[in-house]
Amino acid sequence: MCSKSIEHSYWGEIPKSLMIDLLDDCREHGWIQALENRIMGRFPTIYKYITSEDRADWAFWVPLNKESKVLDLGSGWGSLAFILADKCKYVLAIESVKERVEFINIRKEQEDFKNVDVIQADALRPPVISNTFDLIISNGLLEWVPLGDLENHPEDVQKAFLSRTKELLNPGGTLYIGIENRLGMNFLLGAKDHTGLPFTSIMPRFLASLILQIRKPTKAFSEKSYSGYRTYTYHAGKYRKIMEECGFRDVQIFWAMPSYNHPSAMGNINNPNTIKHYFSAINNPKSKAGKVLKILIDLLSVENIAIHFPPSYVIFAKV
Repeated sequence: MCSKSIEHSYWGEIPKSLMIDLLDDCREHGWIQALENRIMGRFPTIYKYITSEDRADWAFWVPLNKESKVLDLGSGWGSLAFILADKCKYVLAIESVKERVEFINIRKEQEDFKNVDVIQADALRPPVISNTFDLIISNGLLEWVPLGDLENHPEDVQKAFLSRTKELLNPGGTLYIGIENRLGMNFLLGAKDHTGLPFTSIMPRFLASLILQIRKPTKAFSEKSYSGYRTYTYHAGKYRKIMEECGFRDVQIFWAMPSYNHPSAMGNINNPNTIKHYFSAINNPKSKAGKVLKILIDLLSVENIAIHFPPSYVIFAKV
C-alpha cells in the first residue's frame, strides 16, 4: 500500500496550549488533580471521558484473564489501557499524538503501572510482532485511519488496517471496535459527524466530498488538513461484510447506550427486541430534536426498523 500520510500532528479534544499546561500541572500536582484543576469545570464531558471506568463496560463480553495481552490502538488518553491493565497481564498502548503519549507516561509512572507500555506510532503501521495479542482495542479509531494514507480509497485503507490487526492477534483472539452507525438516528436528525458538519455521513460519499472541497472539515483542536470525505462509517451490515472480507469470524455487533464510549447498556442487533430497551430511555425529551425523535420512534415498527438506527455500535470479531 502507498503511504502518503499526514505527519504526526496535534489532535485532541482540548486546545494544544491547554494540553501543554495540563501536562505541566500533571507533573507538579498529579494527573488527577490536574484534570480537576483544568478540565473538569471547562470540559466536563471530556473529564468523564478520561476518568470514567464505564468506558470499558464492553470488556465483560471478552474472555480476558491475568494471562491476557492487550493492544490498545489509538489509545488517546490511555483510559481503556489502564482499566484493562488491572484485568490483564500486559497492555501496550499505541498513540500518534506526542502530548497524549506524555500524559499516558505520566499516569503510568504516578500510578506505578508496571504492565503498561506506550509507544508513539501510527496505528496503521504498529511496530509490533504478529500473533502476539489476545485482544486488540480499536475504540473510535477505524473511521480515522484513512487520514493516515491519503493516496488510497478510505475503505481500502480501513480494510488494510483490519487485516493488519488480524495478523497481530493470537489464534482465538478478539478485535473490539467502538464506532458510530452511519445511519444513526442522531445523524439523520442533523448531529454533526467527524467532519464537524451535519448530514455528511448519510450523504452519498461523492456528495460529501464535494461539500468538503468547498467547506474544509471543522473538527476542533486539530492541526490535520485534508480534503474530501475520508472518515467513513457504515451501517451494521456493511461493518459485518468488511470484517468477514478481512478474514474475521464470529462477528457480533451490539448497539451501545448512551454511546460506545460509555456503553452502560448493550444489546445484540440480531435480537430486534433489545432495541426496545434502547429507545425506552427516551422519556419526556426536553429538546426539540428529542421530541422529533420520540415521534419518529413511535411511528417506526420497533422490531423491524428501529434496530437499524442506533447512534453507535460495539463490534467483536474473532480470529
